[in-house]
Amino acid sequence: MYVLPGVTRCLSANELNGGHWRVGARLRKEWRGYGTAAWFAAGRPRWEGFTTALHYRPRDRRVRDVENLIGGALKCLNDGMVLKGLGVAFDDNGAHYRTTLPVIHEPDPVKGPAVWIVVTELVPVTA
Repeated sequence: MYVLPGVTRCLSANELNGGHWRVGARLRKEWRGYGTAAWFAAGRPRWEGFTTALHYRPRDRRVRDVENLIGGALKCLNDGMVLKGLGVAFDDNGAHYRTTLPVIHEPDPVKGPAVWIVVTELVPVTA
């Protein structure tokens, strides 16, 4: 498990695609950096395949779109972990990556908002 330090809200696909391209580029770069940091924190593993479980504990109970987090936060985090073939796997395409739906937790006034990921190796099944 890797907690994104200081991150209290998740990046949505709407934020990346709805505004000025420079804002979207800056956000993508920032979140790819979180993915790279997670890969380093995990000891720089090299796997044939992987999946990333994104967990988000928001500050309030507003309704959130889980699919929107896939195209926003999860996509950027995975791109940061792959690192042009040098990272956790050769690529984050269908041959090396399986999508896991993000989990949105109930707000916790004691713990506060947080974003964390759990990266798991996918072991090939032999017939």
